[in-house]
Amino acid sequence: MKKLFIICILSFSITYSLFAQTETDTTKVKGIPQELKEYINVEKEPIEYKQVITSKNLFGKSKKCPKFLTKEQALEDIEMLQYLFDTAYSGREYWENHGVDFNGMYENLRKFVENCDDGVATEELEKIIVQSLQEITDGHLNIDGAKHHRFFKHKTAYFSDLLLEKRGDNFVVIDSKIKSVPKGNIFTDEEKYLFLTLSAKGKKDFLIGTLSYEKITSIKLKFDGKIKEIPIHKCKMGHNDLLLDEMLKKPFFVKKKNDVPILRVTDFYSNYKDLKQFENYAYKLKNSNRFIFSLYNNNGGSSNYPENFIKNLNGYCHFMQEVELSSPSTKQFWANLDIDKIEIDFVNKIILDAREKVKEYKKEPLREWLYESNPQDNSEQSNKEDGKYQGLIIVLANRGTASSGEVAVFYAKSIKNNIFIGENTGGVGRFGEMLSYYLPNSNILLQLPSKIFFYPGYDCPEGVGFMPDYWLDLSRPVKEVVRWLMNPDTYQYKLK
Repeated sequence: MKKLFIICILSFSITYSLFAQTETDTTKVKGIPQELKEYINVEKEPIEYKQVITSKNLFGKSKKCPKFLTKEQALEDIEMLQYLFDTAYSGREYWENHGVDFNGMYENLRKFVENCDDGVATEELEKIIVQSLQEITDGHLNIDGAKHHRFFKHKTAYFSDLLLEKRGDNFVVIDSKIKSVPKGNIFTDEEKYLFLTLSAKGKKDFLIGTLSYEKITSIKLKFDGKIKEIPIHKCKMGHNDLLLDEMLKKPFFVKKKNDVPILRVTDFYSNYKDLKQFENYAYKLKNSNRFIFSLYNNNGGSSNYPENFIKNLNGYCHFMQEVELSSPSTKQFWANLDIDKIEIDFVNKIILDAREKVKEYKKEPLREWLYESNPQDNSEQSNKEDGKYQGLIIVLANRGTASSGEVAVFYAKSIKNNIFIGENTGGVGRFGEMLSYYLPNSNILLQLPSKIFFYPGYDCPEGVGFMPDYWLDLSRPVKEVVRWLMNPDTYQYKLK
């Protein structure tokens, strides 16, 4: 099974662009599986074949948009907008089932055009589209016109400067930087505000906080039965954990602290040869009794690399379920790519296959879902108990860990002894393989995911991500984790 995930990072404003093309046996869904019923309403249906305008490269580039369109041009763009969302966006049925009114959007756009006396302002059309889709949380859905619009939201952790320890049935404050809540106070509110952090053997220590999509600065909680408003801040794990010069050298590097190997992978899309070295470094770790696998701020790339790394290390690797939306639109994207400018054999095969599929769709245009079977179903190794690596893998990740960075977190769970430390990941990956299209007259760029991804046995909601086993609230987690490993009996988390 081969996958190609590509991600674009733009300065400090991160744009996630995920491609996950699979060269494997897929079967058409015969009766929609229960887990897909909120994502797929119709498994296969005949549709109209339309010529679509696609990007000539994998990433998609913005074009200059005219300020005004004629009514005829605007209506043509609206018709194409509807066709693309209906036939090319893998999240459309899910979000429609959760209250997003796509048909209402098209109706409002047409009413706006009808009420225009002269030219139709392109930017106003763009605003109506974006406003209509505000309830969507999809880190791979992008619209680029007069402005760039993302639909990424993240449920971020916010913490107080308090540390609690569970003693019997009580949660006692053992460290505090808040005057109104001194050491010795007992937390008497709901346990949903408690986040397990690194602790000494036989103890359970907790941070206090909450998860929120919106910025918050304080929270009211009970201590000793009295409500107190305490300040909270965004989890500090969002900061970088490596020097820029290290980051620019290559996508992965290895160092040791107190004889603990630390494998740091900054991305999965950089130099192919370097990432192949990363895959093969697994053989050097096979005999280690533990190592830290740092995916801090790893925004993605090709999921081939972490999959092959885990297979080289452990033999067994979890299966990631993919469901592909196949249609004239999605296949035209691949078919229209310039094969002479792409020096990746695997992608070139996809292009050639897509060109043949386009010919089929011209004769019988369909919108259909392709469901991937698990290639490990008939394998001798069917679960992580069969894995060969007997050591401990400690995964470090944060909200900057997204897309195939999150897939790497998932693959690491294939190892029997695994711990995930940090904060919840970005939650960018339920809908993926983002393909790029243009509306014919306004040149508005639509970047639409065409696949749905599932992690059997694990939950990674869009905008929420994977939850860690232990939470941290600091910007230099490696040092803290090593201190925990070196002092298992006396360790205590330090508020920073």
